[in-house]
Amino acid sequence: MLQTRILKAFLSFSGMCCLSFGLSAQETLNIEGNFYIFPGAQMGVFSDIVNTGNFESTGGDVYFVGPSQQNVSGNSPVNLYKVILNNSNSLKLDNQLEVGNDFEFINGKVFTDRGDYTTEFLNFLAGATYTGVDNSHFVDGVVRKTGNTAFVFPVGQFNDVQPISIEAPSNATDSYTTYYNWTDPLNDSFDPTIFQTGINNVSRCEYWILNPTSGSPDITFSLNFDINSCGITDPTELIVVRWTGTEWENLGNGGTSGTVDDGIIIKGVTCSSCGTFNPITLGSLTNANPLPVELLNFTAVAFGRKTKLDWQTASEHNNDYFTVERTFDGEHFEIVGTADGSGNSNQLLSYSLFDENPANGYNYYRLKQTDFDGTSKYSDLRSVYFGPEAWVNVYPNPSNGLLNIVATGEVSNFAIYAADGKLVQAGDVNGLITLFLEPGMYFVNFEANGKKNAVKVVVAN
Repeated sequence: MLQTRILKAFLSFSGMCCLSFGLSAQETLNIEGNFYIFPGAQMGVFSDIVNTGNFESTGGDVYFVGPSQQNVSGNSPVNLYKVILNNSNSLKLDNQLEVGNDFEFINGKVFTDRGDYTTEFLNFLAGATYTGVDNSHFVDGVVRKTGNTAFVFPVGQFNDVQPISIEAPSNATDSYTTYYNWTDPLNDSFDPTIFQTGINNVSRCEYWILNPTSGSPDITFSLNFDINSCGITDPTELIVVRWTGTEWENLGNGGTSGTVDDGIIIKGVTCSSCGTFNPITLGSLTNANPLPVELLNFTAVAFGRKTKLDWQTASEHNNDYFTVERTFDGEHFEIVGTADGSGNSNQLLSYSLFDENPANGYNYYRLKQTDFDGTSKYSDLRSVYFGPEAWVNVYPNPSNGLLNIVATGEVSNFAIYAADGKLVQAGDVNGLITLFLEPGMYFVNFEANGKKNAVKVVVAN
């Protein structure tokens, strides 16, 4: 019978420990010495792993089944044989997690920081593979493959897996590191409007990074495209393009398969002098593939007590309409307004609308673009902050001589003038001011939110 040990206290190993039975770790595993998992063992992890020692598995199964997002951190790689992810709140890697045999996606994703791609990634060692990958289960971040076997990297972003495949490298020590970004390459300074002669256009919605971490940079690879790859209508005209540091170059088309909504394109030329591959994405030889809707920009700025929202497109393909949405908490969104799209266009087009009633504090906006077939995609969030509205309340008005003035927010340069321009009183409004005025007409002037305002007051006989 399989033994199971339940550890509910903080686990700290500073010497040597081995696992050849079952173990359920309810709290953080802090490995400072040597920790080994042998074949036949099963380990359920409900919290985090911090490894500053030697965490090594020669067999056995490790289950990530925590009630909230789990983290793997520390400065020493965590080496596991088989990993089963069954956590709807996902697994976050702030360290290197090595897989020697299999990674099974049952529930949740793996997240890593793309900016730390040299130290934080999921590493499939020679012969390792995975199961269960789909649009809800993949690595939203960095994956490395070490070894001389062909491999499909299970990378993607948001709710879209966009794998990149490599043929078998030459040596068992060769390794390649990749990740996927579902964004306009221009957002990361890889200008899609600068390309070699012969290229008609470059994708404005996605790119991959494929780096030969060790070994030869020359390898045949394939890119996946699907319904979220903007504007593909003729896959035969597609090419793989690579950013050289100054422009996009044509790496060719070694063949395409599948449909416009789910297909693969193969790099077809040798890239013997590429070195580090840098960003790669889809290009087109002709305008048969209007790869965008090219959203050039989306801005949100304060315009008085309103929010002005502007965006531009460089081209549109089957674009039905735009929707501007607002949120205060990042979870619940409401519609601010809509604007009709232009269907199909290769011209620069500008759009604008206002949020008439933003709230005090931070207002977050996103732009939703919807095609005629109902598919849609979102921009990144933009934020606008509004402080408490500054104003002066003057009452009663008309007045019988007694006048109350109270300020809300930050008000400066307060002054009262008679109808003939004579200054009656000036100063700051600190709470409530009560005045007695002779019959006549007056103007209460003040400055709020950087703008000058005036309130007319009538004092009756």
